[in-house]
Amino acid sequence: MLDGALLLLARSLLHVMPPSRVLAVLRILSAKAPSLRTSEEARSHAKALRGGSCLARSLAIAARTPTAQIAIGVEPRRGSRLFAHAWIEMDGRPIDPSEPAGEVIAHLKTHFGFDLTAGSD
Repeated sequence: MLDGALLLLARSLLHVMPPSRVLAVLRILSAKAPSLRTSEEARSHAKALRGGSCLARSLAIAARTPTAQIAIGVEPRRGSRLFAHAWIEMDGRPIDPSEPAGEVIAHLKTHFGFDLTAGSD
């Protein structure tokens, strides 16, 4: 249930803020929930999510997985537009070996140097 709520929130927030800020918000909101510590746990929770983009699903799971990184890859397809995909990595490896699509072009920043609560007094 929590993962589904985080996914719904990620989908909405991605319309108004960058993915790194969405991840920071989701991590704050899920801070009291049990963390997903292993790639097996993260993969199981990720497979249970339905709907949303690959980025929104990755953000929802990464919010509860302290060692997760979100990879973003691209793959040019002949006669078609560029294909982009996001997935979760732990220890430099995808949590689901079938996930990666294309070459990794970036990892989403997962540690933040800003305080989302600043100025909320």
